[in-house]
This record gives sequence, C-alpha cells and structure tokens, in this order.
Amino acid sequence: MKASKFEDGRIMHKGIKRFVLIFMFGLFSVLTYGVVPTISSVTPPANGTYKVGDYIDITVLFDQVVDITGLPSIQITLNSGTVDAQYNSGTGSTSVVFRYEVQSADSDNNGVSILSPIQLNGGTIKNAALEDATLTFTAPDASGVLVDGVAPSGYSVSIDQTQISNSNKTAFSFTFSLAEVGATYSYSISSSGGGTAVTGSGT
Repeated sequence: MKASKFEDGRIMHKGIKRFVLIFMFGLFSVLTYGVVPTISSVTPPANGTYKVGDYIDITVLFDQVVDITGLPSIQITLNSGTVDAQYNSGTGSTSVVFRYEVQSADSDNNGVSILSPIQLNGGTIKNAALEDATLTFTAPDASGVLVDGVAPSGYSVSIDQTQISNSNKTAFSFTFSLAEVGATYSYSISSSGGGTAVTGSGT
C-alpha cells in the first residue's frame, strides 16, 4: 500500500485509520484508534450477608487497558434505596474495582441489583488513544448478595425460671421475644449474692 504522507516522524497510509505508528528515538508504539474500550464482564461480590462496615466490591473487566479520572460509580439497588459503589482501584489496567461500604440502615433481604451503565460523575474512562469507553454492561446475577445494616430492635428477654437457686442453677434458661432470626447476641448474668458473672453469646 502506498504511503500518502510523511511528516514529523509520522507515517500515514491511505485507507488505514485504525493504527498510527509513532517513531521516537528508534522505538515505536502502537495506539489503537477507532476501537473504543468495552466491558467484557462485571463480577459481583461473593454471595453472603454484608453488614455495617463490610465492602461490596464490583469488578469490571474491560477489553482494553483504561485510565480513570475522578470518581465514576456503579449504582446498586437495595430494598432500602439506591447507593453508589465508587471507583476504588484499577486505573492503568483492564480490571477495575468499584466499592460500596455498607452503612447503618442499609437493607436488602432478597438480593441486590447492580445497574448499568457506569456513571462518570464528571470523571473519565479512556484508553491510551483517549477514546471514551463504552459504559453499558449486562447486569450480573447478585441475588445471593444480601445486606443487613439494621440493628435489631423491639425485642425482649425473659428468664424462664421464677427463681434461680443452687438446686436448679444448671437448668437456667432465657427466651427472646420478637428477636431477629439469625441475629447474634451476648449476655452477662450476675447474682445479687455476689460471685462471678456468667457470660456467653449465641445466634
């Protein structure tokens, strides 16, 4: 194919728009033009229940290396509302992590939804040729990702024995009313007559 232009160390060929060879100090690099980065896959966090302070990490795999500026985000729908998993790491690579930290009052007991597209929020996601990445993706199945940021409330505890004595101390028991199923509890029981308090925990 015949070269049509040669200037400033750059060679352009007729009919070729996809690749530009740039020569410098005897070395060259290839920049890809006309092929924008696209999302190959989106991976949700592992199935489980995420509590206050836990991270919900979403990993986005691009088909090209991308550079990221600002704080792009991915929206996550919970039963309690929509939250944003913000860009956390991965610029200069193909694998990018978006993270949300569970807050108090966040709740979802039937699986969160991860929403397309990525929101730029004034930031950018580009390849080395400065072309904007495609931000839409197929939402992954996150039905096993549950969120419980709501502290138990409205419950009560009662001791099952009217009186605790030396004769029935090994039969001591107590009952929760209106307790949240699966909640973890701890207790400390002491005697007005002195002695060492009995402590424990359970679910």
